[in-house]
Amino acid sequence: MDVTNNTSPSKDSPMPPAATVKIKVARRKKAKAQDGDKPPPKNKAKVREDFESDEAWFAHKHRRKKKNENMAKLREQKKLENLGSPARDTELAPGQAGPSVPKPRPKGKRKSEATEGTARKRYKTEPSPQPSPEFIQGSSKDCTLPSTSVPTDVSKSSSIATRDPNIDPRLYEDTRDPRTETSNAPPSPAPPLAPSTVESPTKETECPREAPEQFEPPEPSPHFEPPEPSPRFETPEPSPHFEDSPDSPLTVIQTPPNSRLPSSGIIDLLPDPDVKVSSFAKEVVWGGRYRTLLPWISRSNKRSHNLLEYDAEHVKQLAETVKDADECPFITTLYKASFPLKSKLADRIQEELAHGKTVVLKGWEVEEVPLTTEGVFENFQLRKDFPVTVHDSLQRKQNFQLSHIIMPFEQFVKNTQDEKCIQCILDCPNKGAFIPSFMEHLDEGHHGWFHLHEAYDDRVAMSIDAVKTRSWTLLHQPLFHTYSHHDADGYATWSFVLKGAKIWVELRPSGYELVKDRAGLFAMHSDYHHRYTGDKWWYKYGETSDRYAIYAEQGDIIVQAPNAWHEVYSPNKSVVAGGHLYTYNALHLTEINRYYDTIYPFQVTNQSHVSAQLTLVRMLLVIPDRTDKVYYRKPVTALCRMILMPHEYIDPSDNQYDGYLRALEQFKLDEELGSEKKKSGAPDLNPNPLSSTYTLHEDEKDAYRLAKFMVKKYKLNIRVSRVKRIGDGVYEGTADDDYLFENLPWMDPGPRLNFGKDLNAYRIKTKKK
Repeated sequence: MDVTNNTSPSKDSPMPPAATVKIKVARRKKAKAQDGDKPPPKNKAKVREDFESDEAWFAHKHRRKKKNENMAKLREQKKLENLGSPARDTELAPGQAGPSVPKPRPKGKRKSEATEGTARKRYKTEPSPQPSPEFIQGSSKDCTLPSTSVPTDVSKSSSIATRDPNIDPRLYEDTRDPRTETSNAPPSPAPPLAPSTVESPTKETECPREAPEQFEPPEPSPHFEPPEPSPRFETPEPSPHFEDSPDSPLTVIQTPPNSRLPSSGIIDLLPDPDVKVSSFAKEVVWGGRYRTLLPWISRSNKRSHNLLEYDAEHVKQLAETVKDADECPFITTLYKASFPLKSKLADRIQEELAHGKTVVLKGWEVEEVPLTTEGVFENFQLRKDFPVTVHDSLQRKQNFQLSHIIMPFEQFVKNTQDEKCIQCILDCPNKGAFIPSFMEHLDEGHHGWFHLHEAYDDRVAMSIDAVKTRSWTLLHQPLFHTYSHHDADGYATWSFVLKGAKIWVELRPSGYELVKDRAGLFAMHSDYHHRYTGDKWWYKYGETSDRYAIYAEQGDIIVQAPNAWHEVYSPNKSVVAGGHLYTYNALHLTEINRYYDTIYPFQVTNQSHVSAQLTLVRMLLVIPDRTDKVYYRKPVTALCRMILMPHEYIDPSDNQYDGYLRALEQFKLDEELGSEKKKSGAPDLNPNPLSSTYTLHEDEKDAYRLAKFMVKKYKLNIRVSRVKRIGDGVYEGTADDDYLFENLPWMDPGPRLNFGKDLNAYRIKTKKK
């Protein structure tokens, strides 16, 4: 069937079917995918997790489909306009532009003549490709292509005259394979061409291929298919050195609504949608895996200036240098499914803490606790008008030690809508909610308080600090960073993530395990101190330290050993239940932690706990009743030393212990010298009237006697090397034989101690009826 000499329909002709373009695009992508050269998508498609409901997701797909169909029609229209001028069978209206006609080539050679000649030669030797289906009417084998009226020197080759050299030749090709045509659908008619008034062609070009009789239905484009939902975090495999690691670990994934996995494999940990954050906040990627925003509060008169520039620079440096926790030798991951008994899990955690390791527990199911006045009240019974102590980032910028603001809890929640507020609450009251069940076996300090509840009648009240220390709650607004520190009084710490995500960074100086004295150990700790220059504080980022990031999600529990240096970043709103604990096998780490805090007090810890010394007293008194437990030499030595020499582990400026220390010194004098010798000339160690207000309880006296007995019976070396701070990061110490460094690494708890029946007699002697 012959057609007129026109390469494009007129403006009044109907639009060619958009399905044709889709067929070509889909087949081209399919062919490339089979060759293993599938290009990545140019634009990242949205996924189901980006929408709140299925209706919104399907509405988005429908709008996207319509938009692509319209774009395809526009591209097809533009292509047809570039192929030639439209036909015109009526006169032009006044002011109407006529069709674009190619200008005749001027005589003489042009710069691109050689190129055009090469193109003509190539098209003459190769078979002419099949025209697009929109230019074919019917299914006749004898079809011809139209030719545009052009100057004589151009129309010598009709195959060239019908093609614009500025258009990719692949647009003229039909990529369908006739051998794959299986559909019996009727052929799709092409739109009729408008009558032409252009000059008739002088030469026709025969179609080398047969016109298609039917079209395949378009294949769905992979661009519109939603990807498979992916978990928010990659669950690490159980460590290979665990004999009880499960074959298929139980993992509980709780994905927040604002977390998704882009095509690049980077997981977004961005602020919650209901939180107002500065639009100038910059992004940073942690370890090549997790994307967060940097801390940012804009200046009022210049929003592009960050008032928390120092915080942002530190977090950026931290994110670029951290290693993954899976590579860390002192971080252990355990799974709940591996330990059907709570006591066995607690025993395993104690063994890890004894060597200074941090334990990450996975597999705990927990419902999300929203950071709202209603959500916090429902789970922690905290009223919205309850006064709380808030740590403020802007206040901390001015003075690191005076960063506290007291406000009603309701105001703290409202401040999430203020982009000039980045705050947290570190000591929110918690009456015991969300304490893991295995903590009854792990928290041996708390066990000491209740095990002897009938043994000593003179102590009728339990310290309120001991109750508050066992459980508390952390509430963080997005983008708050907690700088490096270790927890006060040598406590181990557990943290249960109830909402949001936490980036927990464990710090360890290079060669930390092989240090041979306390002076060298404390010099390494100086990298984590906060320093002051004038009225500004700054932080020395230790270049010789290794940093390992734990990306904790909802349902994860982190248990840290005493003396664990760490810093924490909160990328979004988070609620964490936690608490402090003592365990027998890690008391040598407790001792070095408390000793260091007396030399460098109130600089690197969260806060001081007045109940710590009394908790250690109760733990020692329980040992005779628990001789079946496994004990190690270094932790027992450390416990006895802290009971016999408490003044070396209590800051002298802390008046809360003043009466206790003086009363204990008076008791030691009575025990060692006897009352007669004291009256005959021993100096009075009780000049302060405060000591008269404090009288040692029977449990404190019995603990002192038991510690002396154990040191003598088991030949425990309670000597330590004396350390004195003489400058910033400079310490000097004596060469005394220190029990902590008897064998390396110094964090090793040492050999086991077998008490047997040696303490039975003492237990009977101290038991009160």
